Amino acid sequence: MSTLSAVANLVGSGQEIVARDDIYGGSDSLLSRFTPKSGVLVKQVKTSDLDEVAAVIGPKTKLVWLESPTNPRYKLLIFV
Repeated sequence: MSTLSAVANLVGSGQEIVARDDIYGGSDSLLSRFTPKSGVLVKQVKTSDLDEVAAVIGPKTKLVWLESPTNPRYKLLIFV
């Protein structure tokens, strides 16, 4: 949590964070409740669909946050 908080604070107002849609509850809370208060847009995406991931990453994206395995479902992030 401290790592996510630290790197999320490096993202400035008007910039974006792309995050996996199935992340630890504390990470989700930080990104969905607190980070937007600083003017940062957080987009959650189904990372098993690489086309969907590519579609949401843009010039304003400054951080892509991935967790593997996820919690509580323990989905693995595997790219082939």
